[in-house]
Amino acid sequence: MLTLLLALQGAQWNVSPPVATVGDTVVIERVLELSAAGVRARVSAIESSSSIEPLGEPTVSYEVDGVRIRYTIAVFAPGTLQVELSEIALMHVDGEFETTDGGTAIVVVESVLPVVSDSSPEARPSLAPIGRVTSNLNLTGILPVVVLLAATIWGVLRMRRRPRPTWDSGDSDVVEPPVARWIQAGEPRAVAALAMAHIREKLQVLAPETNPAMSNKEVLVVLDEKYPDWPIRDLRDALLSLERANFAPAVAADVMAIVESAENTLRSIEETQNLEQTPVDV
Repeated sequence: MLTLLLALQGAQWNVSPPVATVGDTVVIERVLELSAAGVRARVSAIESSSSIEPLGEPTVSYEVDGVRIRYTIAVFAPGTLQVELSEIALMHVDGEFETTDGGTAIVVVESVLPVVSDSSPEARPSLAPIGRVTSNLNLTGILPVVVLLAATIWGVLRMRRRPRPTWDSGDSDVVEPPVARWIQAGEPRAVAALAMAHIREKLQVLAPETNPAMSNKEVLVVLDEKYPDWPIRDLRDALLSLERANFAPAVAADVMAIVESAENTLRSIEETQNLEQTPVDV
Protein backbone atom coordinates (compact mmCIF):
# COMPACT_ATOMS: atom_id res chain seq x y z
CA MET A 1 0.00 0.00 0.00
CA LEU A 2 2.85 2.40 0.88
CA THR A 3 4.58 1.64 -2.41
CA LEU A 4 1.35 2.44 -4.27
CA LEU A 5 0.96 5.76 -2.44
CA LEU A 6 4.54 6.73 -3.18
CA ALA A 7 4.07 5.82 -6.81
CA LEU A 8 0.92 7.97 -7.03
CA GLN A 9 2.62 11.00 -5.57
CA GLY A 10 5.81 10.53 -7.56
CA ALA A 11 4.39 12.35 -10.51
CA GLN A 12 3.47 15.37 -8.41
CA TRP A 13 5.25 15.95 -5.12
CA ASN A 14 8.85 15.10 -4.19
CA VAL A 15 9.64 14.56 -0.50
CA SER A 16 13.18 15.08 0.84
CA PRO A 17 14.44 13.09 2.64
CA PRO A 18 12.40 10.09 1.48
CA VAL A 19 12.45 8.59 5.00
CA ALA A 20 12.71 11.03 7.89
CA THR A 21 12.88 10.61 11.67
CA VAL A 22 10.87 12.35 14.35
CA GLY A 23 11.99 15.98 14.66
CA ASP A 24 13.50 16.21 11.14
CA THR A 25 12.85 18.99 8.65
CA VAL A 26 11.14 17.76 5.47
CA VAL A 27 10.95 19.61 2.14
CA ILE A 28 7.94 18.96 -0.11
CA GLU A 29 8.21 20.45 -3.60
CA ARG A 30 6.64 20.16 -7.03
CA VAL A 31 7.29 21.62 -10.48
CA LEU A 32 4.01 22.50 -12.19
CA GLU A 33 4.07 23.01 -15.93
CA LEU A 34 2.36 26.18 -17.14
CA SER A 35 0.28 26.25 -20.29
CA ALA A 36 1.23 29.82 -21.21
CA ALA A 37 3.74 32.49 -20.36
CA GLY A 38 2.98 35.09 -17.70
CA VAL A 39 0.84 32.79 -15.58
CA ARG A 40 1.14 33.42 -11.84
CA ALA A 41 0.57 30.81 -9.16
CA ARG A 42 -0.71 31.27 -5.63
CA VAL A 43 -0.67 28.67 -2.84
CA SER A 44 -1.78 28.52 0.79
CA ALA A 45 0.24 27.36 3.79
CA ILE A 46 -0.10 23.90 5.31
CA GLU A 47 -2.23 23.78 8.45
CA SER A 48 -0.43 22.95 11.69
CA SER A 49 -1.28 19.76 13.57
CA SER A 50 0.11 17.48 16.28
CA SER A 51 2.11 15.58 13.65
CA ILE A 52 3.46 18.37 11.44
CA GLU A 53 4.41 22.01 11.86
CA PRO A 54 4.98 24.33 8.85
CA LEU A 55 8.28 26.21 8.95
CA GLY A 56 7.33 29.45 7.28
CA GLU A 57 5.25 30.29 4.23
CA PRO A 58 5.47 28.22 1.02
CA THR A 59 7.79 29.56 -1.70
CA VAL A 60 6.91 29.97 -5.38
CA SER A 61 9.70 30.36 -7.95
CA TYR A 62 9.29 30.52 -11.72
CA GLU A 63 11.53 28.48 -13.99
CA VAL A 64 11.83 27.86 -17.71
CA ASP A 65 9.66 24.75 -17.68
CA GLY A 66 7.09 25.97 -15.15
CA VAL A 67 6.69 27.04 -11.52
CA ARG A 68 8.36 25.36 -8.52
CA ILE A 69 6.29 25.21 -5.33
CA ARG A 70 8.06 24.29 -2.08
CA TYR A 71 6.81 23.60 1.43
CA THR A 72 9.10 23.17 4.46
CA ILE A 73 7.70 21.33 7.47
CA ALA A 74 8.85 19.61 10.67
CA VAL A 75 7.47 16.17 11.57
CA PHE A 76 6.78 15.03 15.12
CA ALA A 77 5.00 11.65 14.86
CA PRO A 78 6.28 8.33 13.51
CA GLY A 79 4.47 6.47 10.75
CA THR A 80 3.21 7.26 7.25
CA LEU A 81 1.87 10.81 7.23
CA GLN A 82 -0.46 12.01 4.47
CA VAL A 83 0.01 15.77 4.15
CA GLU A 84 -2.99 17.38 2.46
CA LEU A 85 -1.90 20.28 0.25
CA SER A 86 -4.15 23.15 -0.76
CA GLU A 87 -5.29 23.92 -4.27
CA ILE A 88 -2.96 25.82 -6.58
CA ALA A 89 -4.52 28.96 -8.04
CA LEU A 90 -3.31 30.01 -11.52
CA MET A 91 -3.90 33.57 -12.79
CA HIS A 92 -3.48 34.17 -16.55
CA VAL A 93 -2.49 37.43 -18.17
CA ASP A 94 -5.96 37.93 -19.65
CA GLY A 95 -7.55 37.62 -16.22
CA GLU A 96 -8.64 34.02 -16.57
CA PHE A 97 -8.51 32.13 -13.28
CA GLU A 98 -8.20 28.38 -12.74
CA THR A 99 -7.30 26.03 -9.91
CA THR A 100 -5.35 22.80 -9.75
CA ASP A 101 -5.79 20.17 -7.07
CA GLY A 102 -2.88 20.21 -4.62
CA GLY A 103 -3.14 16.53 -3.84
CA THR A 104 -1.49 14.62 -1.02
CA ALA A 105 2.17 14.20 -0.14
CA ILE A 106 3.27 11.00 1.60
CA VAL A 107 5.92 11.50 4.33
CA VAL A 108 7.46 8.41 5.92
CA VAL A 109 8.67 9.08 9.48
CA GLU A 110 10.60 6.62 11.60
CA SER A 111 10.77 6.71 15.40
CA VAL A 112 14.03 7.53 17.14
CA LEU A 113 13.11 5.34 20.13
CA PRO A 114 14.15 1.69 20.22
CA VAL A 115 11.51 -0.93 19.53
CA VAL A 116 10.30 -2.43 22.79
CA SER A 117 9.44 -6.10 22.81
CA ASP A 118 6.06 -7.21 24.11
CA SER A 119 7.71 -9.72 26.43
CA SER A 120 8.63 -8.29 29.81
CA PRO A 121 11.94 -9.27 31.43
CA GLU A 122 11.80 -11.81 34.20
CA ALA A 123 11.83 -10.46 37.74
CA ARG A 124 15.10 -10.92 39.57
CA PRO A 125 15.17 -12.53 43.01
CA SER A 126 15.36 -10.32 46.08
CA LEU A 127 18.76 -9.49 47.48
CA ALA A 128 19.85 -10.63 50.90
CA PRO A 129 19.22 -8.19 53.76
CA ILE A 130 22.00 -5.73 54.47
CA GLY A 131 23.76 -6.42 57.72
CA ARG A 132 23.70 -3.77 60.43
CA VAL A 133 27.09 -2.41 61.42
CA THR A 134 27.53 -2.19 65.18
CA SER A 135 30.13 0.11 66.70
CA ASN A 136 31.69 -0.24 70.10
CA LEU A 137 32.04 2.89 72.22
CA ASN A 138 35.73 3.30 73.00
CA LEU A 139 38.16 5.96 74.13
CA THR A 140 38.79 7.14 70.55
CA GLY A 141 35.24 8.45 70.32
CA ILE A 142 35.06 9.80 73.88
CA LEU A 143 38.31 11.81 73.81
CA PRO A 144 37.15 14.59 71.39
CA VAL A 145 33.96 15.08 73.42
CA VAL A 146 35.92 15.43 76.68
CA VAL A 147 38.32 17.96 75.12
CA LEU A 148 35.46 20.05 73.72
CA LEU A 149 33.62 20.05 77.04
CA ALA A 150 36.76 21.08 78.96
CA ALA A 151 37.48 23.92 76.52
CA THR A 152 33.91 25.21 76.91
CA ILE A 153 34.10 25.20 80.72
CA TRP A 154 37.50 26.96 80.68
CA GLY A 155 36.16 29.65 78.33
CA VAL A 156 33.11 30.34 80.55
CA LEU A 157 35.28 30.65 83.68
CA ARG A 158 37.71 32.99 81.96
CA MET A 159 34.87 35.23 80.79
CA ARG A 160 33.59 35.52 84.36
CA ARG A 161 37.01 36.45 85.80
CA ARG A 162 37.76 39.10 83.19
CA PRO A 163 37.12 42.62 84.57
CA ARG A 164 34.52 44.55 82.69
CA PRO A 165 35.50 48.01 81.40
CA THR A 166 34.00 51.00 83.14
CA TRP A 167 32.85 53.99 81.18
CA ASP A 168 33.30 57.54 82.35
CA SER A 169 29.87 59.16 82.51
CA GLY A 170 31.28 62.65 82.86
CA ASP A 171 30.79 65.29 80.21
CA SER A 172 33.52 65.27 77.63
CA ASP A 173 34.76 68.33 75.83
CA VAL A 174 33.39 68.81 72.36
CA VAL A 175 36.21 68.57 69.86
CA GLU A 176 36.02 71.26 67.26
CA PRO A 177 36.74 70.02 63.73
CA PRO A 178 39.94 71.31 62.10
CA VAL A 179 38.26 73.74 59.70
CA ALA A 180 41.45 75.54 58.75
CA ARG A 181 43.25 72.30 57.97
CA TRP A 182 40.32 71.11 55.84
CA ILE A 183 40.42 74.37 53.90
CA GLN A 184 44.16 73.98 53.29
CA ALA A 185 43.63 70.38 52.18
CA GLY A 186 41.17 71.54 49.52
CA GLU A 187 37.94 70.39 51.15
CA PRO A 188 35.68 73.47 50.91
CA ARG A 189 32.55 71.34 50.47
CA ALA A 190 33.11 69.60 53.81
CA VAL A 191 33.67 72.95 55.52
CA ALA A 192 30.51 74.38 53.92
CA ALA A 193 28.41 71.43 55.05
CA LEU A 194 29.81 71.61 58.60
CA ALA A 195 29.31 75.38 58.83
CA MET A 196 25.70 75.15 57.58
CA ALA A 197 24.91 72.44 60.15
CA HIS A 198 26.51 74.54 62.91
CA ILE A 199 24.46 77.61 61.93
CA ARG A 200 21.24 75.57 61.87
CA GLU A 201 21.98 74.20 65.37
CA LYS A 202 22.52 77.70 66.78
CA LEU A 203 19.38 79.00 65.05
CA GLN A 204 17.38 76.16 66.58
CA VAL A 205 18.59 77.24 70.03
CA LEU A 206 17.88 80.92 69.37
CA ALA A 207 14.60 80.27 67.53
CA PRO A 208 12.82 77.13 68.82
CA GLU A 209 10.25 77.50 66.04
CA THR A 210 12.76 76.01 63.59
CA ASN A 211 13.70 72.33 63.39
CA PRO A 212 16.23 70.22 61.42
CA ALA A 213 13.50 68.87 59.12
CA MET A 214 12.89 72.32 57.62
CA SER A 215 14.79 73.53 54.59
CA ASN A 216 16.90 76.69 54.66
CA LYS A 217 14.21 78.66 52.82
CA GLU A 218 11.53 77.51 55.27
CA VAL A 219 13.73 78.50 58.22
CA LEU A 220 14.29 81.97 56.72
CA VAL A 221 10.53 82.44 56.26
CA VAL A 222 9.91 81.58 59.93
CA LEU A 223 12.67 83.91 61.11
CA ASP A 224 11.38 86.73 58.92
CA GLU A 225 7.92 86.40 60.49
CA LYS A 226 8.93 85.82 64.11
CA TYR A 227 12.09 87.96 64.36
CA PRO A 228 11.86 90.89 61.96
CA ASP A 229 14.56 92.81 63.85
CA TRP A 230 17.19 90.14 63.14
CA PRO A 231 19.66 90.57 60.23
CA ILE A 232 17.66 88.13 58.08
CA ARG A 233 19.35 89.28 54.87
CA ASP A 234 22.81 88.37 56.20
CA LEU A 235 21.54 84.97 57.38
CA ARG A 236 19.90 84.35 54.02
CA ASP A 237 23.10 85.20 52.13
CA ALA A 238 25.17 82.95 54.41
CA LEU A 239 22.85 79.92 54.35
CA LEU A 240 22.17 80.00 50.62
CA SER A 241 25.85 80.55 49.80
CA LEU A 242 26.90 77.62 51.98
CA GLU A 243 24.17 75.49 50.41
CA ARG A 244 25.50 76.26 46.93
CA ALA A 245 29.08 75.60 48.05
CA ASN A 246 28.02 72.23 49.45
CA PHE A 247 26.82 71.01 46.02
CA ALA A 248 29.02 72.97 43.61
CA PRO A 249 32.73 73.78 43.26
CA ALA A 250 33.74 76.74 45.42
CA VAL A 251 36.89 78.67 46.24
CA ALA A 252 38.26 77.87 49.69
CA ALA A 253 38.83 81.54 50.56
CA ASP A 254 35.22 82.41 49.64
CA VAL A 255 33.86 79.59 51.82
CA MET A 256 36.00 80.74 54.76
CA ALA A 257 34.77 84.31 54.34
CA ILE A 258 31.14 83.13 54.30
CA VAL A 259 31.73 81.08 57.46
CA GLU A 260 33.29 84.05 59.30
CA SER A 261 30.45 86.36 58.20
CA ALA A 262 27.84 83.85 59.42
CA GLU A 263 29.61 83.48 62.77
CA ASN A 264 29.66 87.25 63.24
CA THR A 265 25.96 87.48 62.40
CA LEU A 266 25.06 84.74 64.91
CA ARG A 267 27.26 86.36 67.55
CA SER A 268 25.45 89.68 67.10
CA ILE A 269 22.05 87.92 67.40
CA GLU A 270 23.18 86.13 70.59
CA GLU A 271 24.39 89.41 72.11
CA THR A 272 21.07 91.06 71.25
CA GLN A 273 19.13 88.17 72.81
CA ASN A 274 21.25 88.33 75.98
CA LEU A 275 20.71 92.08 76.30
CA GLU A 276 16.95 91.65 75.97
CA GLN A 277 16.87 88.89 78.63
CA THR A 278 19.11 90.76 81.16
CA PRO A 279 16.92 92.50 83.82
CA VAL A 280 17.44 96.26 84.23
CA ASP A 281 17.98 97.60 87.81
CA VAL A 282 15.63 100.46 88.66
